[in-house]
Amino acid sequence: EEQIQKGYNNAASGFVDDCLSAMRGLDVDSPLFRSRIQLKQCTILSGMGKHEEALANCDAAVELRSATNDDDSMVVSDDSRKEAHLIRAEALL
Repeated sequence: EEQIQKGYNNAASGFVDDCLSAMRGLDVDSPLFRSRIQLKQCTILSGMGKHEEALANCDAAVELRSATNDDDSMVVSDDSRKEAHLIRAEALL
């Protein structure tokens, strides 16, 4: 987060990539956590002008946050889904 705030998008992107790789290695199964990392990557890539890659990350995060349980209840809250859509919208600007 600190690297993003300072505008160090390349450094921040490296940290996010490392985090996503570690998550795959640990088989972390938290849609909210994984989507939060993907939304950070979306913000970073958008700031670097890599808008197509940014949107791919945002779309993946939105999809994770739109998932439902076996009983059709939502995995995450409405506020979490709203956050993902707002970040995606900012990436389009």
